Amino acid sequence: MKKILNYSLILFFVFMGTTSFAQEKVLQLEHQKRDVTRTIKENKRVRVKTKDGQKYKGRLVIVDANTISLEGTPISLDDIEKIKRDPLLITVIATTGFIYLGSVIVGIGGIVAIFVDSTSSIPIFAIGGGLITLGALNPSYIPAKKMANGWSLSVQEIPTN
Repeated sequence: MKKILNYSLILFFVFMGTTSFAQEKVLQLEHQKRDVTRTIKENKRVRVKTKDGQKYKGRLVIVDANTISLEGTPISLDDIEKIKRDPLLITVIATTGFIYLGSVIVGIGGIVAIFVDSTSSIPIFAIGGGLITLGALNPSYIPAKKMANGWSLSVQEIPTN
């Protein structure tokens, strides 16, 4: 019984030691004029636009203090023009919701065109087609942090709990 207690205490201290020294890398966005700080954890979905106009989308991987990687493409922090989160849940709900609602409205427009009047269904088709197009364009409602508007990027290490 005493051996089991000793082994369990040893395992407890070993696991406590490894978790207490673990650190997580985050991308920290700070606004110079306002006292606002945002963090984006590693492996979160983001959208990035670089100064040369290239757009990248994918999971954030922090390579070193000056470089991140999206989908295997290294991007320097100095080359980023704007960055924003791209949560999967909001993307899926918005995309499927707009496409579904637009399809229903186009279907109602078809029923109106068949049974009522074909000219009165044109606005219904336009609204439904607009919603389907909006869903296909993959909207994101989270505003981008633009470096030209006073945001700066840095890589930080925060302790995990």
